[in-house]
Amino acid sequence: MDSVELKEALPKKLVLKVAGKKIGVVHGSGPAFKVLQMAKNAFDEKLDVIIFGHTHNVVNETVDGTLYFNPGSPTDNVFAKYRSFGIIEIDGDDLKAKIIRIDD
Repeated sequence: MDSVELKEALPKKLVLKVAGKKIGVVHGSGPAFKVLQMAKNAFDEKLDVIIFGHTHNVVNETVDGTLYFNPGSPTDNVFAKYRSFGIIEIDGDDLKAKIIRIDD
């Protein structure tokens, strides 16, 4: 749904190192029931966190040592179950992620 200009300006995926953690970021694509699998397959390397979107539906789960995190959407009230955003905190080896629901 993004403009062609925006899609051309941003990378399809990105890996960052933050506070000693490797974090992958990818928007996502495809049908909603396959987006988590797409996020799992998007990167060749082992990551601590993969942040993704596309569906606007929240995910906050750890599988095989990787946190899969979709913060939802702070603005979508059509496709998302509710409006939300996410916070990830890194403190040494400790990694905490939470979804904040925005109530109307």
